[in-house]
Amino acid sequence: MTKIMQLSDFEGNRAYAKTHADDDSVEGLTEFINSLIKNTSNNVDLTDYFTKEEIKQLLSDSIKDSLKDYYTKEEVMALIDNGSSVDLTDYYDKEQVDELIAKIPKVDLSAYYTKTDVDKLIESISKVDFSDYPTKKDMTTAITQAISNVKPDLTSYYTKDETDKKISGMGIPDVSQFMKRDDVIDAINNAIDKKISDYSTTKEMNTAIENATTHTDVYTFNPKSPFSGHGSLIRQGKVVTFQFTGQTSDTDKGMDMGPLPAWARPFEKVSFPVQEMDNAYLHEMVGIGTIGTDGVVWAATNNTSGFINFTISYIGS
Repeated sequence: MTKIMQLSDFEGNRAYAKTHADDDSVEGLTEFINSLIKNTSNNVDLTDYFTKEEIKQLLSDSIKDSLKDYYTKEEVMALIDNGSSVDLTDYYDKEQVDELIAKIPKVDLSAYYTKTDVDKLIESISKVDFSDYPTKKDMTTAITQAISNVKPDLTSYYTKDETDKKISGMGIPDVSQFMKRDDVIDAINNAIDKKISDYSTTKEMNTAIENATTHTDVYTFNPKSPFSGHGSLIRQGKVVTFQFTGQTSDTDKGMDMGPLPAWARPFEKVSFPVQEMDNAYLHEMVGIGTIGTDGVVWAATNNTSGFINFTISYIGS
């Protein structure tokens, strides 16, 4: 390493001599070069631009402000746990429902997700992959390694004359690649809006909970000929229960029983067994019925004439 010391002015030019010295001389040269750069950059107007710390703070404040109308997971669970009780005096109790369900043949649910399956899917979607980002430990190690590799070799440093020439030709730096304050704010707000667009607001969540626990519809179903009798439909939230008891004739090939009201249409087409008995009360058989997404009820029996009944529960549209 060399020490740069000014000796005298020679014919109007400053002259320097190289000699062995300690690190203080290098630090003195570094401070001198930094002061030249600092004095030059003082004339650059950066008032329209954010610093790194300002952008970090702006991100933090914007995210907090944008999420103020949303429930946290714990708040949603508390709302559900503390929901008002529902008057169920006009509805079947557990034992009555169990008896009705026991009469219905088991439905193959292998193509449907259980609650545990859905929870796992939601959990996997919500996880963010940070595998492409260095951890705090990785960054600390990299910085430590970079510092340890620095040696006092001045061959990569500019001389005073080279530094003066570089600085004199700098002018105003090009800031076209940087975003102005308004552009940064717009970009942050757009990113936040896009991220939370798939989530429900507090008002939407309250409405959904109320509809799922308190909304009820009741309807009396009168079938088309050749069917007779009557049925009843009850909707509690999204669950619709359809019960029918009556008679039929000439339905061995399947007939249209009539349409359901719009609110009772199923989310997807459902099929169900139809219990039947001949007019002589001698034979019990099982037919088949369906309800399409258009709300049309269709049934086919083994007897051309006899008694029929069925009960089915499904998710409404």
